[in-house]
Amino acid sequence: MDNALGVQVRVSNDLGNNMDLTVHCKSGDDDLGPHLIRPKGSYSISFNTNFFGGTLFFCSFKWDKNLRHFDIYKQRRDYRKGDYFDYFVKQAGPCLASTTGPVYFLKRITHAPICYSWNA
Repeated sequence: MDNALGVQVRVSNDLGNNMDLTVHCKSGDDDLGPHLIRPKGSYSISFNTNFFGGTLFFCSFKWDKNLRHFDIYKQRRDYRKGDYFDYFVKQAGPCLASTTGPVYFLKRITHAPICYSWNA
């Protein structure tokens, strides 16, 4: 892993309409508690991954009368995207900003922005 701090995830409130966002992230081992993110504000977490590839952080997102869920970090899905993840939460779902991942075969892997749907 390139980052001595492990994986870092930043979640930014991009809901619009001047709405606050409450995010509550957990893993199998940690409950980070609820955090209020003001419009255009952000909240960051950092953690180390499991050597065997099973790290999962899942979050609930609450605004207005909406409650949504998303797996903010799934090691098996995200490990090639690097160790810094910058999400912008929109009403339609979270969007991961472009990332620059690790070097494989002398080439740095770069990913375009990706917008996800909320978990079912």
